[in-house]
Order: sequence, then structure tokens, then C-alpha cells
Amino acid sequence: MPFDIARVDTLALPERVLDEYCALMTAAFPVDQPYAAVPGRAAMIENIRPAVPAPETSVWLARRGDRVLGYAKVEPLTGANAAIVGLMVRVHPEFRRQGIGTALMRAIAPRLGDGGRTNVTGGADEGGPGHAWAVGLGFAVTAGFRKQRLDLAEADRGRWDVAPVPGFVSRAWGEQAPEELLAEYATARNAIHDRPRTETYDAPQWTPEGIRAHEREQDRLGVEQRVLAAVEEPTGKVAGLTIVEFMPARPSLAMQRDTAVLAAYRGKGLGLWLKATMLTELARDRADLTTVITSTSRDNVHMARINTALGFEEPATMLVLEHSVEDVVARLGG
Repeated sequence: MPFDIARVDTLALPERVLDEYCALMTAAFPVDQPYAAVPGRAAMIENIRPAVPAPETSVWLARRGDRVLGYAKVEPLTGANAAIVGLMVRVHPEFRRQGIGTALMRAIAPRLGDGGRTNVTGGADEGGPGHAWAVGLGFAVTAGFRKQRLDLAEADRGRWDVAPVPGFVSRAWGEQAPEELLAEYATARNAIHDRPRTETYDAPQWTPEGIRAHEREQDRLGVEQRVLAAVEEPTGKVAGLTIVEFMPARPSLAMQRDTAVLAAYRGKGLGLWLKATMLTELARDRADLTTVITSTSRDNVHMARINTALGFEEPATMLVLEHSVEDVVARLGG
């Protein structure tokens, strides 16, 4: 079956092509992630045409006429991860096993090393079609993350009734950390580096300046942030924190980001208390919220147990798959 592959300007795509792209996503989600709700049109389009585009991100479509058979998104990382390029490839289930995904890879391979990038990374559910396809192209599994989700309509909210930890008070904020807690907050965020890690990606080393820059970037992208911190009395030290984000196109979905506790304060129940309090406040304050999702390293048994205790289910494990740009290009002849 003939098809064409080309890089596209997503801002210039006509509605009929966007409709076909959304049809691809609608068909693929029940196959690739049967446990997840199919995103709405706005969220699907946000994936390839964000409100604030990243200049170096590129999107490629495999098409037969206006019919979109598959797509690839190439998204270079920045900062400490500037040597890594992120990759997402998806093919309409009706047209799989016809070489379309590999043809997309062959088309984008020459661009993966732009800017001196040396590693390419992507994700796929363990045992799913993307996992087998990536391994067939030589990608190696470098990490696994438990996908965990909580549907508020079915949640047992009694599980969130966790007493405050003596000697600590909670402090909540939205888009900007209070100035008086900024330095302590940056220190506490770096506790995330203690988690088990085998993948190439490295979490940022947080500083007060880095926190402020990140807050400005989130505001620019329209990402809503909610932070809850455990502050020790009377020292004023931030002992732990949990962060939730809302993407602009999916206000009904909360994405649980970092939860971290400094080593000196572990074993007191701060992580459970913070996450339980966050869930209670979200359910109280956001009538449109339906689902909370998070991911936890499959080696981080403690955090996974906290999430389970709060009612999260674990429908799948997402694998991190990596390959060197040099080997991808050599294999695909780019």
C-alpha cells in the first residue's frame, strides 16, 4: 500500500487532516492503552500542536491522501538532558505490521542527532505492541515505571483520612513558591535524586533560580501547578513535598508529579500524609476533576505502596526504551 511521509507544519494543517489524525488516536488508544479514557479532540491536537510550540520539536505524518496512517514526534530535551531526543511513534491499528512505523523511523533518523544529540528515548507499555516493535529496532529497556491511576468517582475517600504528622504543618501554593520557603523548597525537590534510577534521563538539580525559571516556563505553557509542602516546626525547613499539574487541554485530569521527602525526615509518614491531603483538597476544590494519574519507578516499592494505600490502581508498566542515535542511523540507513 503506497503512502507518503513528510515533516509537517502542524500550525498549517487543514482541519480534514487534523480530523484524520484524531481518528488515528481514537482508534489507537483502546488498543494501546485499554485502561485509559480516550482523550478529547483538544488534548489530541495539543499533543502535536501545543499552544506554545517548542521550536525544535518536529512532527512527521505518514499519509495516503488526507488519510493519516501514522505519525512521529521528535522532541529534543534540554538542560542536563540536552544529549537526549525524545521520540513518539504511533500507527493506526488498521495499518500496523505494514512497515509504516519503521518507515517513519527511517525518515526521521537523519535528524535525531541534530544539535549533537547522542541518545534517543521513548516509552511503551510492557508487553504491548510498541514494546515489541521498539525491541525489534534494537532499543533496550533501561527502566520501568508503574502506571498508577485513581478514578475519583469510584475512590474510597476514607483512605485519604490520614492524620497530620506531629511537628509539621502543611503549606500549599499554586504558581509560585513563597519567597521565604524558596531555598528550602529547592533543597527538598532535590531529594527526588535518591529514587532508584537506571535510565539516561536525569532530573534537574534544583536551585532557587531554577525553581523561578521553571515557574515562569510553566506559566508560559499554560500549565497549572499545585504544591503541598511539609514544613517542620519551628525550624521552617521544608521536609517534603508533593506536586500536581494540570495541562491546559485536559482540566479533568490531574498529573501527580514529584513526591519527595528529605532523607533525614523519612519514616515519619510524611509522603502518605502529603499525598492524602493533596487528594482531599483536589476533590474539594475541583468539581471537574475525574482522574489522577502518576508513575512510580517499579523499583520504588515504598512509593508504590503509598499510592496503593490511597486507592490507586496499577493497570500497566511503562518501559523506558533507549538507543544510541548512531546505531539507529546505522540500522535504518539514515
